[in-house]
Amino acid sequence: DIGGRDGDHALLMAERFGCQVMSVDPAPANIADGLKNVAEHEYGHLVEVIEGAIEQIPAEENQFDLVFSRDMMGHVADRAAGFAECARVLKPGGAMIVHEVFATDLLEPKEAELVANATATVPQNLSVALFDEQVVGAGFEIEDLDLVGSEWYEASQEAEGGLNYALQISRLRRGQDELLEELGEMAFRSVYGNALWGVFILIGKLETRVYTLRLPA
Repeated sequence: DIGGRDGDHALLMAERFGCQVMSVDPAPANIADGLKNVAEHEYGHLVEVIEGAIEQIPAEENQFDLVFSRDMMGHVADRAAGFAECARVLKPGGAMIVHEVFATDLLEPKEAELVANATATVPQNLSVALFDEQVVGAGFEIEDLDLVGSEWYEASQEAEGGLNYALQISRLRRGQDELLEELGEMAFRSVYGNALWGVFILIGKLETRVYTLRLPA
């Protein structure tokens, strides 16, 4: 699990499939949370939490059957190098599952700049064409594509207790000065960016895709 955050998805994979999982993340705080979660989980003995980055994965060549990446490739400055590293650590015939969000034709250039800045996303990583070029350049074939679009975000809006992103943005903007003083700029920016991201997905300016990539056997 590359960009494994607090290890939750690694633990889910271990629990569901009984497989060994390495959760790799560059943030020390995420590593600390991951180690704590693994220590407390029934299947934690199957999960190893390691600090590292996608551009230099701390693993041997041909070590893994699968690389899992959930909603993190957009933040990688040298994504081509990241895909090359994922290919390096996979066994021949191995697969990579990538969940990512991309721009649609409805997203205007100024909107792309706004949402990228608000979410610390590399602007060019919103391009589907560049993604396809980079995965093929790393030696992968695109085996399957699940165009999720806005479905998951629609479900989140309908769920009990789900966030109303448009209302959240409105209140953040109206109370910006007070909230900046109370929360600090980084926390305010994180909440605002996530809400803006959600609105743009719901109105079709961004779309969610899940790719299955495969290396030749």
